This record gives sequence, C-alpha cells and structure tokens, in this order.
Amino acid sequence: MELVLTDNFEFHIFELPEFEPTSDKIGELPAAEKWLYLLTHAAEVEPEVLADQLGESAYREAIGVLEMISKSPEDLQYYEDRLKFLRDERGKLDAARQEGEQVGVAKGRQEGKLAGKIQTLQELLGDRVSTDEELLAESMTALATQLLRLRDRLNKRDA
Repeated sequence: MELVLTDNFEFHIFELPEFEPTSDKIGELPAAEKWLYLLTHAAEVEPEVLADQLGESAYREAIGVLEMISKSPEDLQYYEDRLKFLRDERGKLDAARQEGEQVGVAKGRQEGKLAGKIQTLQELLGDRVSTDEELLAESMTALATQLLRLRDRLNKRDA
C-alpha cells in the first residue's frame, strides 16, 4: 500500500500547556485558537461565559457536550442514548428519502412511457402532438384515460 499525500487533509500538533492566545479578544481569535482556548479553559471558566466569549454555535455545542460528559454516569448514558436516537432518526429519514426518490423515478418512467404512447397515437391519428410538458402536467389517471380514448379512435379508424 502506498501513502498518498494531498492538500485535502492537514495535521496540526499543538502543545496545550504552551498555548497562549494571540489576542485578549477571544471572539476575534482564528478558529484553531478558539478551539485551543476552549480545550485549555473549559475546566476553569463558567460554561456560559466561555460560550459567550467564543460566540459561534459550534463552540456552544462542544461546551454542552463537555458539560454533559463531566456529569454523572447516568447523565452520560442519557446523552449517548439521545445521540444514538438522533443518528437512528437521521438514518430513517435518509432511507425514507431514498425510497421516495426511487418511487418518484419509477413513477416518472411510467408517466414518460404513457406520454410517449399518447404522442405516437396522436401522430398516427393526425392530431396535434402534445408536448412533454403538457402531458406530464396531467395525472396518471388522466394520461391512462387519454391513451384509452386514442387507442379506441385508432381501432375504430382501422375497422
């Protein structure tokens, strides 16, 4: 196996005990320094104060997780159960979305086949040929009905 290096991934090594922010204005620090500040000061600064200093929602969420895991084993278990539940729900939604897309594609193919048959019959009968947009704006029932009428007309003409 060969190691391939790209610009898509970076490694940064920080020595937390050596970290000193480049500014007293914590909210104006670069993102990497904000994370370092969070890691080095989480135990000594009140969570709300720290969250206000850092500002952005990602830091608030991280502070919330730190608070949760620093509590009792029961609280930690609750947090993990909740996280699992959220992941499971996201998985269910993704699966439902994928299934819905597959159903939509299948329905679109059916509508397309019906529209194609209708256009062919219209052409054979010398009628004005409907555009794809006109036909696909119709319901499946309306398309099926139109197809039956056109077939009947063609059969009567040939008889």
